[in-house]
Amino acid sequence: QTDLTDLDFVLTNLDPTLFPGIDSSVLVHNGFANEQAKTASLILSAVQTAISAHEATKVTIVGHSLGAAIALLDGVYLSLHLDGVTFITIGYGLPRVGNQAFANYVDAHVSLTHINNKLSVFYLYN
Repeated sequence: QTDLTDLDFVLTNLDPTLFPGIDSSVLVHNGFANEQAKTASLILSAVQTAISAHEATKVTIVGHSLGAAIALLDGVYLSLHLDGVTFITIGYGLPRVGNQAFANYVDAHVSLTHINNKLSVFYLYN
């Protein structure tokens, strides 16, 4: 499933029912958007429950690779639906999720830490 999601790389608008008020110039990787949309309402409900149960004012969202892309989209999504909470997104090996308009939106509205391993080594075996 992950490989198929990675291959679905057409840029598309964010779903306005999930991302109200996001400018139409903001485009994201279609595969990432589709995967995030599958669980968006469940994630929102779970986060609301956790915030209520623990009186939280900060939520950290973490992911790796495809999970980092979905975590970033969730960071945008959750901040549009929940007031009074600070969201921090940490992405390990975060791929490019959208166009420059998306990157500009993230820079202006999302607390994002993007971690990549500068010393990645790939071994090839014959």
